[in-house]
Amino acid sequence: MFIFNDKNYDISIKFFYETSKIPSFLKDIKVFEGKESQSYFDAKMKVLYIGLGKRNNDKMILFKATVNGFRSIKDFSFEKVNIILNSVDKNDILFVIEALFVARFSFSMKKDEKNRTIVFIFDSVYKNYVEEAYKIAEARNFVRKLVDMPSNMLTTNEFVNYIENRLKNLNNIDIKVLDYDQLIKENFAGLIAVGKGSLNPPFFVKIKYEPKSYNKTISLIGKGIVFDSGGLSLKPTESMLDMKGDMAGAATVVGIIEILSKNNIGIKVNAYVPIAENMISGHSYKIGDIITYRNGKSVEITNTDAEGRLILADAIIEANKDDSSITFVVATLTGACMVALGTHIYGVFSSDVETGKVLVDFVNKKTSEKAWLLPLFEPYKENLKSKIADIKNASSSRWGGAINAALFLKEFVENKKFIHLDIAGPFYDDGIGIMDKMATGIPVESLYMFLSKYFI
Repeated sequence: MFIFNDKNYDISIKFFYETSKIPSFLKDIKVFEGKESQSYFDAKMKVLYIGLGKRNNDKMILFKATVNGFRSIKDFSFEKVNIILNSVDKNDILFVIEALFVARFSFSMKKDEKNRTIVFIFDSVYKNYVEEAYKIAEARNFVRKLVDMPSNMLTTNEFVNYIENRLKNLNNIDIKVLDYDQLIKENFAGLIAVGKGSLNPPFFVKIKYEPKSYNKTISLIGKGIVFDSGGLSLKPTESMLDMKGDMAGAATVVGIIEILSKNNIGIKVNAYVPIAENMISGHSYKIGDIITYRNGKSVEITNTDAEGRLILADAIIEANKDDSSITFVVATLTGACMVALGTHIYGVFSSDVETGKVLVDFVNKKTSEKAWLLPLFEPYKENLKSKIADIKNASSSRWGGAINAALFLKEFVENKKFIHLDIAGPFYDDGIGIMDKMATGIPVESLYMFLSKYFI
C-alpha cells in the first residue's frame, strides 16, 4: 500500500550515492558513505540510510541495495514509512521504488510469521513512478508467491484457479481453459504424455489480451510444470529442491498480461500456458516412447526430464494458428543455460538476431535484470536426429544443452519470428543476493518493459 504527502510516519528512508552530499555526522562516525548495499539505521532520528553506490551503476546492483537496505530493519516495529527520493537520479527512481514494494513481500507458511501491513509514503511529485513501480512489483510478487508455493498447494488445478482469479476482473482479457478430455480430443500430445503420470491432470490455458486500439500482435508462451520430478529419468533430491518453481515461465506470462491490462498498453497478446506435473506412476511416459503432435511431427522420447519442451511444443503449435508476427517463449528450460550464464542472467535465443540483440541491449541497459544472447546454432540439430522419429526430445551429448532445447522448440515454429527466454538461472535467487534462496520474479520487469516499448 502507498499514500502521498502524509506527514505522520514512523520512520524515514533516505538514499545516497557515494558522490552524494552525505550528512556530515554520518561521515564523522564513519558508519555510512553511500557505498553499494551499505545501510545505517539512526534509531534516535528514526531514519534509515541506504547506499546506492556509484552513480550510473548497474540497476541490478541498485535494486539489490534497496531490497537489502530495507530488509535490514525488518525486525523493527513500524507501519508507515516516509520515502525520501530527492537524492535519487531520475533514471533510477522507478527501480528504487519497485525494489521497496518487492522487499515488502515474502512467501511464508510459518505459524508466527505473516507479511505485515507496511504503508509507504511518497511525495506526490513521484506519483507516476510510484504507480508504475507498484504495478510491476505487484505482478512480480504474484509470480514470486506462486513459484515459492509448494506443489501440494499449487496443484495443476489450483494453478488454473489462481490464473483465472488474478485476471478475471481486468479489462480486455478473455480466458479459455482446456481440461484433460479436451486435450485428448484435440491431441495435445506433449501435454498428455507429460501429465498422464500424475494424479493431478494437465490443463491448457489460453489468454487473450486485446485492447481497443493496437498495432502489433504477439504470442506469449510460458512453461507451467508445477513440479518436476524428472519422471522416469528421475532427478536426484538436490535437483528437485526448487522444482516446485518449474512453472515460473507460466506465472511470468500471467504477471505481464496483468500489467499490460492495468496500463491499457496498445499491444494484442495471445498467451498460451500449458500446465502439468511430471511425476512417476504406472501411467508415466517412458524412454523410447514416440509421440505424434497435431502438426504430424513425431518425437522420440530419450529423456523424460526434458519434459518442458514437450508441453511448450503444443503451445507453439497453437500459436502458429493465431494472428501474431512473433512468438515469445518463457521457460525454466535447462540447467545447461544456468551452467553457461550463472545465476544472474537469463539466456535469449532469437530466430531474428537483430531483434534478439535489441532485447538484450534493452534489458541490460534499461532494466534491473540481465540477459545474454545465445546462438540458435543450426549444426547442433544433428544432436536431435532420431532414426525412428522426426526428432528426439533430448541429445545424448553433454554439450550445448540449452541450444539443443531452443532448437527443439524452433522446430515447431511456423512462419513467424521466435524468441525464447531460458530463465533457469535467475528465476530463483541462488546467488543474486536479493531474495535469499527464494523466487525473484525475474523476468517480469524486463520483458514487460521491452514489450511496452517496442511492440506498441
